[in-house]
Amino acid sequence: MISWETISHKIVEQGLKTLLFVLAATFLYFIIKALIVKSLKLAPKGLEPKKKKSAQRIATLTYLTSSLLKFVFFLVSFMMLLKIWGLDPAPLIASAGVIGFAIGFGAQTLIKDLIAGFLIVFENQFNVGDRVKIADAEGKVIKMTLRATYIESEDGNIHIVPNSSITTVIRLPKSQKIN
Repeated sequence: MISWETISHKIVEQGLKTLLFVLAATFLYFIIKALIVKSLKLAPKGLEPKKKKSAQRIATLTYLTSSLLKFVFFLVSFMMLLKIWGLDPAPLIASAGVIGFAIGFGAQTLIKDLIAGFLIVFENQFNVGDRVKIADAEGKVIKMTLRATYIESEDGNIHIVPNSSITTVIRLPKSQKIN
């Protein structure tokens, strides 16, 4: 028969392992994020004609890479925590493949958004801080993710435009007044 003392000892032991793992993973995440930010800021300066454009591009790339890093760290950490608690993550990963295939049909728009977002950043079509006109949204780009672009108009409204729906972008000069 298992005693209450044995069970409580096991719970405390697993709790400490979990706490140490979460602290180590968080520490590692912030170190890698700082290295990525530092490496983006040390990129060759001659690639961009204007320093402001370079700073905007770095801000955009920093946000996107940190978002991706956060997702990967969360996923890997979750799998490792399952292992710490004695659960085998292999069936979860296998079923995720089958479920992922089924969800893929329903998530076609999401995948289109992600691919379009990647191409926008890769081709340097526009960056955070640029003034743009996309469909009916006109204003300053305040945030970009692989899924959507956030535009703040002069009246303070925030327009969230899915990247897959962006067909034409007009980059406006900084001095031009929005109609």
